[in-house]
Amino acid sequence: MSPVSLAVVVLAAGQGKRMRAPGPKVLLPACGRALVDWVLDAVEPLSPERTVVVHGHGGDAVRSALRARGVRFAHQAEQLGTGHAVQCALPALDGASGDVLVVCGDTPLLTTEVLEDFLARHREGGAALSVLSADVEAPGSLGRVLRGPDGRLGAIRE
Repeated sequence: MSPVSLAVVVLAAGQGKRMRAPGPKVLLPACGRALVDWVLDAVEPLSPERTVVVHGHGGDAVRSALRARGVRFAHQAEQLGTGHAVQCALPALDGASGDVLVVCGDTPLLTTEVLEDFLARHREGGAALSVLSADVEAPGSLGRVLRGPDGRLGAIRE
């Protein structure tokens, strides 16, 4: 059986209002590197057929910072949510086949190993859609993944 191809969509359009970011949130530094660089380094070993970065707020700065990374760009003119951001990436995904992994560009602790395990479970389960979430002790203003009694995804609330 041939391996399933993969495309990656990196959500990088957020303004970072809650973080009071002076520019695009994904370009904020963490340990000397932009948040989005940590994410791109985590997905690169997965050998995606293509990687699309969806930018919005501060798009010129995001494109300039990532131009050398060989990614494609998609513009989300209005930030109308995650689903809309992925929809904005669709033209850049034209012709791609296989799975599409959508990751947030502001998650520097995301690792290749976690993503490999996630993709393996997704594929083994034959799922049409899988969502990776975490239990957080003090979620504050983070969004919520609501699960039914069987543990399956019920809803996502921001």
